[in-house]
Amino acid sequence: MKHFNMQEWVDFVRGVISEEQSSTMQKHLDDGCSDCHKLLETWKHVLECADRERFYQPPQAYVHLAKAQFAISRINQARSREVCYAELVFDSFRQPVAAGVRSGATRPWQLMFRRSNYSIDVRIESRDDGIAIIGQVLDSGQAGSGVCDIPVRLMTYKQQTTTNRFGEFQFEVESMEDLGLLFVMSEERDLMISIPVSQVPSFQSPESKGSV
Repeated sequence: MKHFNMQEWVDFVRGVISEEQSSTMQKHLDDGCSDCHKLLETWKHVLECADRERFYQPPQAYVHLAKAQFAISRINQARSREVCYAELVFDSFRQPVAAGVRSGATRPWQLMFRRSNYSIDVRIESRDDGIAIIGQVLDSGQAGSGVCDIPVRLMTYKQQTTTNRFGEFQFEVESMEDLGLLFVMSEERDLMISIPVSQVPSFQSPESKGSV
């Protein structure tokens, strides 16, 4: 009994052989060749898997996660540069509440960070539709003080903006998490500030205010 090789059975499953060859191979199967039948079933299974894979759509949540991870790794690979942390030198929530201001009122949160001749002012405000993060990058050694055209990345939320001609920037988010802001100061150096929002219970986002 003549057997057919693997490539011939692959072509048989794909339907790319002549009708005469197909009839000959089918008769071979009908005659009861178990070895060729097993080979045929194997390649049928491979073809079915390939067809299913072609139409497979992963869950969107996993797609977003993969894209976010890739974006972070691409940033890290592209940088390979010095990252410096600015020091927190002023925190309005650590200051006494001024006379006449109700302690229960939601106050804007103001912070100042400093590194070398750079200082970064940040103001965080709770609004009806979310949280506003407003800031300004200043350079004590530069005329006009404001540092313009600096890319600013809000790392937790994968958002990016650029400082305007006054060194100002702004982000808006729906809720608050611990914040990391990355400032691309030059081709060789980045400046990072960290704002531990979770450690400041007195600052409330709209969601937390509604749950009280």
